[in-house]
Amino acid sequence: MFLVKKRGNPRMIHASKMKTVRTTEEELEEVARQFDGREDVVAIYVFGSFVTRRKRPEDIDVCVITRRRLDLEGELEVAARFPDDVDVIFFYRLPVKVRFNVFRQGRPLLVNDEDALLEVKARTIRQYQDSYRWIQRYRLRWFK
Repeated sequence: MFLVKKRGNPRMIHASKMKTVRTTEEELEEVARQFDGREDVVAIYVFGSFVTRRKRPEDIDVCVITRRRLDLEGELEVAARFPDDVDVIFFYRLPVKVRFNVFRQGRPLLVNDEDALLEVKARTIRQYQDSYRWIQRYRLRWFK
């Protein structure tokens, strides 16, 4: 059985997970290879504390970048292939700042379409720059 619960940002759907990281990088790559050639999956990235290794990782964050939004059943089907200690997050559900960090700090496990991924990266950078400028401009007004 697969339980879905919302945690933190309501736009992020996480599968119920355990707190001990047992999955190795090789196992992640093996699971990601199951999506090789799959038309709707552009790329899969691993990001967060598992990649940066700043502290002992409590979980593994994997971001699935798809061509278009999947329905809940499609999301669950993708997430079910990953081990229990992996948080599977869909790119289109993430806020712009986290999307940017997926590319800045993350590492690709699988890339099915380089051109589509490049377009997603360019769009994400533009959105991040736009939102950053807006925040900087209004921060001065709000916090004087």
